[in-house]
Amino acid sequence: MSHPKLETEGVAGPRVAWAVHRFTSGGIGPVCHYAAKELALRHGWRTTVVALHESPGECETDSCQPRMVALDLPEHDTTPFLDWLESNPQDIVITNDVETLAPCMPHFPKGTLHVIQVHDSGARYIAATARNSFFADGIICVAEHFAGKVRETLKHRGFLGPVAAVHNGADFPEIPPRPIHQDALRLLFMGRMDPLVKGTFDLAEILHASISMGVDCKLAIAGGFCDRLNSRFKRLQLSDRVEWLGRIPHEKCYEIAAASDIFMMTSRKEPFGMVTIEAMAMGCVPIAWDVDSGTLEIIVPGESGLLARVGSPKNFAAAINKLDKDRDLLLSMSRAASLRARSRFTAAHMANDLEHYLGGLGPREGRLFTPGKPAVANLPGLSNHSGSQGIKDFLRGLVRRQLEVSPKAAAWALKHVL
Repeated sequence: MSHPKLETEGVAGPRVAWAVHRFTSGGIGPVCHYAAKELALRHGWRTTVVALHESPGECETDSCQPRMVALDLPEHDTTPFLDWLESNPQDIVITNDVETLAPCMPHFPKGTLHVIQVHDSGARYIAATARNSFFADGIICVAEHFAGKVRETLKHRGFLGPVAAVHNGADFPEIPPRPIHQDALRLLFMGRMDPLVKGTFDLAEILHASISMGVDCKLAIAGGFCDRLNSRFKRLQLSDRVEWLGRIPHEKCYEIAAASDIFMMTSRKEPFGMVTIEAMAMGCVPIAWDVDSGTLEIIVPGESGLLARVGSPKNFAAAINKLDKDRDLLLSMSRAASLRARSRFTAAHMANDLEHYLGGLGPREGRLFTPGKPAVANLPGLSNHSGSQGIKDFLRGLVRRQLEVSPKAAAWALKHVL
């Protein structure tokens, strides 16, 4: 199916709005802002980032690129977004992991192209994309490693629109000089305190194995605090090796990465990995579990990062030990990591890819429209507090606790089940 070049009146660029939960929700809000800003400044597009559940107010001035709009909607009723679209007509709307908008999607204006951007490789996110694909003209995945699965799933649904992989990108600050040093190796973890997805419990075993190999190192943790992980550090007598930095502003992350040697990517599932490219851009060398993830599309193993056999803290520690014993190699990989991030994963690169994809997008034959607005708002489901539900929750908790301490099993479950 052909997709004719998007036509706009006059010389102004197309009007494009990104719908997100909040401006700061995970990595989605910031990456949409990067994309909207670059398309506005470099390509002349009229861009807006709409945060459905954020307050306060709007940035309405022409000098604000992109325009930032906070609708402050409740989670259970996003129908006022349709009013915003009516008052602010768009050529393209890009929805980003906003299942709360699903009841509104059949009612998006017929003259507005709708693109679903998929930020997560999990089975339930792909299933949600498939459910809503009837109301979309195109699909974007943030990495290629799960774009194939999305294409195959949508094909079975009869969706013949374009599905593309567009890597995320960011704006990076200048990197300060990074000389060789022989001091204790500076390890870094940045991310939310999630032992199942982010593998935070793995940090204790990896740190313990590294020290057992004779590595002199310290670990900084940015993103919060976890009592259970802290207890593991205490049990392994590692507390004096760990610095908890807590939640930090996004811009501070670059400064911390620039002062660190190795970024510990312990995620069991990482659809893309914004934090990885941010650390690499500042010369912090990533070591990651070798699982099917966006990380494998970001780093070049042995050149700009290292991979460890999933489920083996000793193998992960061996990679740390290798860089500790060869500081010249650490420095060369640091430079390669920075070059890789700054040459391939910039906001400008992302905007160019989006401009190419969106600029060639056209209305999809067969897209479903329903005039008006949803008859019933997307009300939350009623919680089931029955005894059987309590048993299910108990069993689910048991399974989760097992997966939290098993990287290999968790990686499989996060990809195929969760």
